[in-house]
Amino acid sequence: LAGDAFPSVLAAALRSYGQATGEERPRIDLAKLSHHGGKGNTSPEMLEAMDCSRFLFSTDGSIFQHPDDETVSRVIMRGGKPTLYFNHRTEITRRWGEAARKREFGYAAIFPTKAGESLEVAV
Repeated sequence: LAGDAFPSVLAAALRSYGQATGEERPRIDLAKLSHHGGKGNTSPEMLEAMDCSRFLFSTDGSIFQHPDDETVSRVIMRGGKPTLYFNHRTEITRRWGEAARKREFGYAAIFPTKAGESLEVAV
């Protein structure tokens, strides 16, 4: 759960944790991305510092229109067939659930099934 942490701080902490545990890239079961998926809070360096394939975007997009497309794209393009979890299906997030897009770029997207319903993620 990254809160509003800066990506450079998270990357350094992940590298330090990896050194302490003997893992080059520590395994993370699920990463809740900083600042609701804002592009300034999720860097390629931070993403590469962890071994993670499941990412949570927690926002309804009403204030800052997050998550930013750039952040979602960074997660997808780093590879590893990621699974993206969105706690709301909005105009901003809906495109990431399109079947053709998911096939083309090799990722999965999970949304609550009904408006107002909670999203459960088992780790």
